[in-house]
Amino acid sequence: MRDVNKPLRKAYYAALSAITYGGDSVPVYYSELPAATHPDNYIIFRPVSNTDESTKQSADTSTSMQVTVFTKKDLNNAGNACDDICGSVLSAIMPTPGYNITVEDFQVIHTRLTSDLTQEVSMSAQLKYIDRIMVFTHLIYHK
Repeated sequence: MRDVNKPLRKAYYAALSAITYGGDSVPVYYSELPAATHPDNYIIFRPVSNTDESTKQSADTSTSMQVTVFTKKDLNNAGNACDDICGSVLSAIMPTPGYNITVEDFQVIHTRLTSDLTQEVSMSAQLKYIDRIMVFTHLIYHK
């Protein structure tokens, strides 16, 4: 069995880095927001989680990736940026039924959105924060 984590992270970064909002690129980070970085809208995809799903005939994993969209705006933040960016994330990871992200040296057999949760709105000073967490699960065949 081979490790799928790095190739999957590279595939997610490539897919998510193409996302724009309001004509600007939405920054994408792996695991955490870099220090001294404070964008209004950004995406963080978190560490990969794997479960072995191998059979006698194949080496497979059920692999999950959490993608979180973070937005902040003045007190009039209605969540439009968060929903629009999340729509772009969905289009990047699974634009149509049966589509699977391309992962170098692996074959993604199936992709599902297993969770989609908008966090409670939080406020600080004159800013309103709206975040949304999506979890994608892939059945991945190890070629």
